Amino acid sequence: MSYESIKEALIRESKEDDIGLWWIVGSVSGEVCTDSVLRGDELCMATLGMVRDLLEAGMVAGFPVRPDGKYSFKTWNISHDEIISKIKKEWQELGREPTVGEIVWLHLPS
Repeated sequence: MSYESIKEALIRESKEDDIGLWWIVGSVSGEVCTDSVLRGDELCMATLGMVRDLLEAGMVAGFPVRPDGKYSFKTWNISHDEIISKIKKEWQELGREPTVGEIVWLHLPS
C-alpha cells in the first residue's frame, strides 16, 4: 500500500472514529514506500510525517474525553511543529512503540 493510500485510509477512518497514535504506527510500520518493515527511529520518523500530513489535512491532536458520559475531544492548542515535537519527545521517553491510548489521538472535526 502506498503512503498516499494509507493517508487516505486513515482520513476515511477518522470520519467514523478518533485515531490513536498506535493505529497510525501500525498503519505505517509495514511496507510504506519501502521494501522492508520499518522499526525504531525510521518508524518514528515515518509516523511523525504521517501525523503532520493528517494535521495538515484538517485533523486535530488531543484526547477523547467523556465527562458525565458525554463525548468531547480535548484539543492540544499548539502548533503542528509543537505537536510533532511533543509526540517525538513522549515516544522517546517511552523507549518503545506506543500502544493503545498512549501519547495522542487525532480527530477530524465535523
